[in-house]
Amino acid sequence: MQKPLFSPVILFGLIAVGACQTNHLGDPLGPDAEPRFAAAKPKCDGVPKGTTSLAVNPASIPAVLVGSTVDLAVTNQSKVLVPDCAVTWSISDATIASIDAQGIVRGLKVGGPLTVRVATVSGRSLAATSVVTVIPQVAQFPGVEFLKAVASGNDAFFLLGALKATTTIAGTTFTPSGISATPDAILIKVNRQLQAQWAMKVDALSGGAITSGPGGRLIFSSGWYTNVAGAVNGPVTVQGPGGQQTFNSTGLADGILLAISPTGTLAWSAQLTGGSYEGLTEATTDAAGNIYATGFFNGCCGSTFTATLTTSVGSSMTVGAIGYATGVVFKISPDGMILWNSRVGRRDAFMAYPTFDAAEAQLVTLSSARFDGWYGSTTNFVDGTGTPLASADACQYSNCLYITAFDAVTGGLRWIMKPLYNTDFGIGVLTSTNGKYLLLYRSANPVTFSAPAGGTSLDVPGGSGADSRSLVRISGTGVPESSLQYSSTGSLSWDQTATAPNGTYYIAHTFSGALSIDGQTISAPTSTDGVVLGLSSTFAVTTMARLQGLSGTTNALRGVAVAPDGRTLIAGTASAGAAIAGYALPSSGGLLYLLP
Repeated sequence: MQKPLFSPVILFGLIAVGACQTNHLGDPLGPDAEPRFAAAKPKCDGVPKGTTSLAVNPASIPAVLVGSTVDLAVTNQSKVLVPDCAVTWSISDATIASIDAQGIVRGLKVGGPLTVRVATVSGRSLAATSVVTVIPQVAQFPGVEFLKAVASGNDAFFLLGALKATTTIAGTTFTPSGISATPDAILIKVNRQLQAQWAMKVDALSGGAITSGPGGRLIFSSGWYTNVAGAVNGPVTVQGPGGQQTFNSTGLADGILLAISPTGTLAWSAQLTGGSYEGLTEATTDAAGNIYATGFFNGCCGSTFTATLTTSVGSSMTVGAIGYATGVVFKISPDGMILWNSRVGRRDAFMAYPTFDAAEAQLVTLSSARFDGWYGSTTNFVDGTGTPLASADACQYSNCLYITAFDAVTGGLRWIMKPLYNTDFGIGVLTSTNGKYLLLYRSANPVTFSAPAGGTSLDVPGGSGADSRSLVRISGTGVPESSLQYSSTGSLSWDQTATAPNGTYYIAHTFSGALSIDGQTISAPTSTDGVVLGLSSTFAVTTMARLQGLSGTTNALRGVAVAPDGRTLIAGTASAGAAIAGYALPSSGGLLYLLP
C-alpha cells in the first residue's frame, strides 16, 4: 500500500471555534492522536526511474500541535511516491520539532515557521522543502467565560463557565436565560484533545463550584448567595443531555447540589432549604465516591432556626443553627444518602474549600466566623458526632478563619488550627500528594498560625504592594511549616489551585500591573492578563504560563486542573489577539490550554 498524500481539507483547516469546538485542524491532533499518515510504506526500490524533481506533501503545515505528529510524504514530478529509504530528512530547528527517518514530524514546543528538507541519498542529487509551524494545544469556545476546571481521570476534564452569549456546544445550542444578573452556569466535558463531549446549562448559577468523583462523575454545587429561585425571581432550570429539570426555592434562596453521570445525565440532586438564605458552596469526594459538601444557612438568634438537606433519592437531614449564621459540612454517600454533618456558628459563618486527605482519612475545611458586635463574641462548633464543643475562640476581629479537620468516617473533630485574624474571605486549601495542605489567603497584616494543642506556631509577615497573597504549607496534623508572600502593583485575583502527582502546586491568577514572586516579575501595564504559577514544595517557581492581551483588553486564567498522569489543563477567557505560549489567538471567548 502506498503512503497516502496529504488531504488539502486538513492542510488548510483552522482553529476550531463555534459549533465544532475541535482543535486547529480538521482532525484533532492531540498528543494521543495517531500519525496522520500511518499507512504501510512502499518497498524500498530507490528513487523511481525518470524522477527529475521532488515535492514534499504537504508543502506547508500551519498548525502542528505540541505533542502531536504529522507524517510527510515525498513524490516526484509525476506524483509517484518516493520510498523513505531513498531520502534523508532534516529540520531547521530540532528543539521546536523533530523529524525521523520516515518523515514523521513531532511538535516539541511552540515555534516556527521551520523548514523541513528532504534529499535523495544516492544517484542524482534532488531536494525539496516543506514549512512547519508548531502551535500550543488550545481550543476556544465562543460565548463562554471559563471559571474552573477539574480532571476526570486521565481521559477527560470538566469545565465550569459563565454563559455570556448564545452558543452551540457538542451539537446543542444554549441561550442565556437572563433571569438574574448572575450569568447562567455552563458545564462542559472535554476529552484529551479538548473536544466537547457534552454540555449542561444551569440558570443563574455561574458562581457555583465543581469537583469530580470516581467513575467519571461530576459534582456541581450552587455556590454562594445566588442559589435557587428566590434569589433570581424564578425557577432554576437545568438543561442537559438528559432533558430539563426545574428547582424551586422554599425561602429567599436555597442551595443545590447535582450529581452528574459521565454521560451528562443527572444521577441525583440535593437541595438545602430553610426560611432564609441557604447555600452549598463547594464539594469534594473521596476514593469511594462519598461527597463532602460545605455550605451555610442564615437565621436569627440561635438554635430554634433549622435547615434541611434533602436528596432526590429520599434521604433527609435537618440541622439546627448555632449562631446567627451557621456554616455546615455534610457527608453524602455516592448514591445520595446523607451520613453526617458538622457545624460552626457565629454572627456570619460558613464552611468552604473542603479537601479530602486519604493519608490521614480526614476531611479538612476552612471555617469562617465573622464578629461585628451582634451575636456574641465566641465561635461555636458541633461536630459530626453531635457533640457540642467548647467555644473555640473569643474572636474580636472582623474576620476569624479556622482550619478544621474532621474524621472522615464519624465526622468527629480531630483538630482546629486557631483563628487567623483579619484575613480575607478568599482562601483556598488544597491537599498535595504527600499529605500536606496549602493555604492561600490575602492579608496586608501579619498573621500568626498556631498549631493544635500548643504546637509550634508560624509568624507570617503582612503583604506588600497594592494586592498581595500569602501561601502557607500545613502538615496533616495541623502544624504550620513554611510560607511565601507575593504581590502585584495592580490587581491580583486568586481563582483555582491544583496539585500535580509530582507535588507541584499550581495557582491560577488574573492580574494587572507588575506581579512579583520568587525573585521574578511579570508585567501587564496596559491590559489585564492571566498567569498560572507552578510552585515546588519549597515554593520555588518552576512553571509560569502567561496569557498576554493586547493593550486595553481584559483576559483571565481562572481554572487549572491536573490529571493523574500529570497532564495539566488551564482554563480562562481571552480576547482576540491575546497570546498564550507565544501563539496569538484568532478569536475571543473561553480558552483551554494544555501545558506541554
